[in-house]
Amino acid sequence: TMFVIYSDKNDPDLLAMTLEYAKSAVSPLEQVMGQYYYPYMVNGRKLPLYLCTDEDNYQYACRSLCGDQEDYSGTWGLCVQSYYGYDVLAQGITLNYGSMKKISRDPDLDLKATIWHEMNHYVYFQSIDLSKEISMHTWIYEGLAEYFSSNVKRQTTALSSTEKKAVYTNDFESSFDPFLFNYSGGELFYDYLEASYGEDKVLEFVQDIYSRPLEDAFVDLGTGMEQARKGWVGYIEKHYI
Repeated sequence: TMFVIYSDKNDPDLLAMTLEYAKSAVSPLEQVMGQYYYPYMVNGRKLPLYLCTDEDNYQYACRSLCGDQEDYSGTWGLCVQSYYGYDVLAQGITLNYGSMKKISRDPDLDLKATIWHEMNHYVYFQSIDLSKEISMHTWIYEGLAEYFSSNVKRQTTALSSTEKKAVYTNDFESSFDPFLFNYSGGELFYDYLEASYGEDKVLEFVQDIYSRPLEDAFVDLGTGMEQARKGWVGYIEKHYI
């Protein structure tokens, strides 16, 4: 098996569903990210999933893995990494199913979408080459995870007035502001990329940013960073503004 699941509730059906959702992400990840990291590729380590049906337990799991006392109650999932020089170790993925059950109209669908989002982070952070000059702006990896998990549930269906303003005040050379726009604005970047260049070019772009600066990845697409930004703005204006 590729995963080990820790849960605060002995619910065989919930555990089986969680495992199935995780397994279902592997093949699509290989297509979008270029590869998946099986246990034999990471020293035999299975990817830990911490499934929490109680929100306090979720908070405890996040704090224990992260080694801090931050407030994680507003999140549904977290992929925790540790860094050892240029090496990245996945500590695990936490899942706030308790919050989903309280808030969501379809908590099981949101559980699947959250697993796909966090597993995308797992592959991204395992793939990056920290010995190289790379760009790690928040919109790059949060937008990519949203783009990938939209195969389960589309997150960005509309933009708030704040997000619409953010389209014109952000560029690709840094993380987006406000913070949540890294998710929606980043997802729409990959949507724009697919619509303009095709799915194969999305894969090429993703594999490029593992080990090269963002500007170089745009050059390989046959465009420049500012030209791509203008295309992204135009795409959002056409479909969301």
